[in-house]
Amino acid sequence: MARVDHTLNSKNSLFVRWLMRDTPYVLNNGLPALVWTRSRKHQQWAAGDTQIFTSQLINNFRFGYSSDYIADGQTQAGRTPPDGSAVLKTTGLQGSNPSNLTGQGFPEIDISGLTPLINVPGGVKSDNHIIDVNDSLSWQIGRHVWKFGGAVQRFSIYRGVVPDYGTFTFGGLRTGNPYADFLLGLPQQSQRTDPLGGRSQALTEYGLYAEDSFKVARKLTLDYGLRWDLYGTPSASDHLEYNFDPTGQGSVVVDPAAIAKVSPLYPKAIPVRAGKVQAEAERTNFVPRLGAAYQINDHSVIRGGYGVYLSRFGTNGGLFNNFLPINPQLGATGPFSLTETYQSQSVPIAFPNPYPATTANAVIPSQSVIGYPRQISHGHIQQFSATYEVELAKIGLRTSYVGSHSSGLNYQVNTNIANIETFDPTTKVFDPAKRPYPQFVTTSLLRFDGGARYDSFQVEAKRRIGSVTFNGSYSLSRSKANFLDTENPYDVLSHWANDGLTRRHYGVASVIWALPFGEGQRFLNHAGDLGNRVVGGWTTDVITYAASGLYFSPFYGGIDASNTGTVGGLPDLVGDPNKVPGGKSKTNWFNTAAFAVPQANHFGNALPNSLESQNLYVTHLSIIKVTPITERVKFNFTTQISNLFNHPQFLTPSGDVTNPGGNQFTSQFGVFDSLETAQARQITFQGGFTF
Repeated sequence: MARVDHTLNSKNSLFVRWLMRDTPYVLNNGLPALVWTRSRKHQQWAAGDTQIFTSQLINNFRFGYSSDYIADGQTQAGRTPPDGSAVLKTTGLQGSNPSNLTGQGFPEIDISGLTPLINVPGGVKSDNHIIDVNDSLSWQIGRHVWKFGGAVQRFSIYRGVVPDYGTFTFGGLRTGNPYADFLLGLPQQSQRTDPLGGRSQALTEYGLYAEDSFKVARKLTLDYGLRWDLYGTPSASDHLEYNFDPTGQGSVVVDPAAIAKVSPLYPKAIPVRAGKVQAEAERTNFVPRLGAAYQINDHSVIRGGYGVYLSRFGTNGGLFNNFLPINPQLGATGPFSLTETYQSQSVPIAFPNPYPATTANAVIPSQSVIGYPRQISHGHIQQFSATYEVELAKIGLRTSYVGSHSSGLNYQVNTNIANIETFDPTTKVFDPAKRPYPQFVTTSLLRFDGGARYDSFQVEAKRRIGSVTFNGSYSLSRSKANFLDTENPYDVLSHWANDGLTRRHYGVASVIWALPFGEGQRFLNHAGDLGNRVVGGWTTDVITYAASGLYFSPFYGGIDASNTGTVGGLPDLVGDPNKVPGGKSKTNWFNTAAFAVPQANHFGNALPNSLESQNLYVTHLSIIKVTPITERVKFNFTTQISNLFNHPQFLTPSGDVTNPGGNQFTSQFGVFDSLETAQARQITFQGGFTF
């Protein structure tokens, strides 16, 4: 990590930041010889320039670049993993590597009752880059402060060739003994995949804005502005892109430049045609921003704001990924590369070449597809707030209401579900022919009609007494969405449920104390230069989080109650899950008897995220020491103790209402989870120079 700040002159300054992570791994996949390696290299660059043209005109330019590279199979710490192609050559196995790929890997050997022989395949798993350029200009004219700006972001992702050296299953079908079958080279099943070549996708996003802060009067300021965004859609350099057209019986649409690359093994029952695939970005994304501040007196002010923001693409789990769900992430093969499976019951297979001369007897996996409207749209998030700030008895107080109403949010839903409203009441079993698209297992389609609501009351207090600063805040929040229950694609939007991420109650308290020792302080202020370096510059920081639990969902498993081919799902709510006989405990958190498996030909009526986990309580302590080395160079030393009292914080129960243990806490948060979620106590020591 490095940082440079430089003032070119009184009106021009710049900075450069650099951060690099280079982490090698040597791992094992169950057997001593089957080591595998990984190299992960991550870099971040940031640079900026601030130019003061006049006291009223200032320009800020920023540039950022980040890269993330993950490759498996390189020599690390003197260990070189097995090369799967060399294993095939040594053993004489044929046909498993039609493209003659090389690198880390091993032909998977599954012998019933024994530890499988398997290794992680090598190759470049990720070579991703982000370039971010933005500029802003601030111009004060009389009572107006105008700001203009723009940004460009370029995202690119790459996945290299990942070899497949075949999979062989020995179950004893030929001799009655799995190991004997292996010794004779008589697999029950053989499987191979000819992987796609190195693949890349890229997209570019643009943004422009203009805003004005207008001092209407001494006590009143108005802010207003307009923003425009263009969120580009992904394109693939190899044109291996496809979409699903749900009209009629449903068909797969392939980029015309890749129609000849569709695998000959792709099921003939699935219509494939050439057509435009890349989604078309929405170009009319103009949204307003408004704000006002009124100073009541010297000790109080009220503020209010309203703005419309655009939702970004992501997944139903709330994770941001601007490449999904418009195009499948790299690694998905679509109709271009399929796994061939051969069964010894239908065709003789034996080593050294356990693959028939033709693919006529190949078993092809059932297919699923992802689809999206080519004319995409972005949801609108209307955010609004009102705040009252006041100073009372030297305590800064802030009370706020923050809310948002969102519409047009994107989500994915499997539309290949039969409509239970059309079922004959006597239906007792799943009939695949009733699916809208019986040639597929699932058809996941992107929709743009989701909604969400958020309301939060917030209070904050801050007080400084000498070298001690107190800060405390509390929020009472409610956040719901209507697209989280996607079991029944014909009735999604009528179920408003907790979003699962927002805690109902949330409080934070912190105390920062600059210890009064050393030069210029109350104690030991004449300790001398050496003494001051030892006793001066100490600061402690204690922060405590206290909150209600995260929400999680009940579910039942093992049964297709709806007779639609969907096993398990949300149960029926038939009682109060919080009324637990004998009281709540870590091993009996909710009443499973409050739920029941839905009646035949029905989906459950329980809501997602309707159960609440344990409360959060965790305290962290930091001790910081700043030691001056020279006038310009300082050494910073930090000790951090997370979860000071080692309070156990568990992951949510599974929520399974049909099996024992579904209402129990069984595991804690991991070492690398957020500090806020209270993983087991950790003590870290950090040091660094600033100059």
